[in-house]
Amino acid sequence: KHFDVKVNDVLLELLASTLRRVLARESRLPSRSIVALCPVSLRRDGDRSAGNRLSSMPVSLATDLADPVARLLAIHRSSKLAKARLEEGAFEVMTALTECFLPGALRLATRAAHAVPSLLPLPGNLVFSNVRGLGVPLYLAGARVEVIHPMSMLQVGNGMNVTAVSHDDQVDFGFLVDAQLVPDPWGYADALERALEEL
Repeated sequence: KHFDVKVNDVLLELLASTLRRVLARESRLPSRSIVALCPVSLRRDGDRSAGNRLSSMPVSLATDLADPVARLLAIHRSSKLAKARLEEGAFEVMTALTECFLPGALRLATRAAHAVPSLLPLPGNLVFSNVRGLGVPLYLAGARVEVIHPMSMLQVGNGMNVTAVSHDDQVDFGFLVDAQLVPDPWGYADALERALEEL
């Protein structure tokens, strides 16, 4: 509320700070900002049709900015712009392409993008999902649910998927990684708490 941003912007800033901290420690922080692909629903209110209506919008994590407040505000601007472009249908072509590719063809296209990024740049570096749960305590067989360990899936060409699930006035993060690209996911999980303290 203080910065007039959304909860999703704050969660993205925590992820950005986490990435900055770990990658800088490993001397692998890129000079350009890391971009998160954020899945969003395209379903309109009242739409009761079958099937999924999903897309992904790229949001800059402003990892090139050292100050957490400047990073938060930059993420907010990027997210706002991405939402506006999403409403204009800017990312529907990207969604349609991934739906019509055969898995093998998509894998080849992804390899080409990694080999020659200037010819076929990937739209994002990792996937981030924010799943809003119930804001009340949950129970299972009479026991109160204290922690939810979110699990998602890896997208072709991305070595990390981060999912945040809110419930009962808390947020739990889950890191799913390609072990060949991210050998130590615990480093990111540990850095998340320090990112919150920093912000």
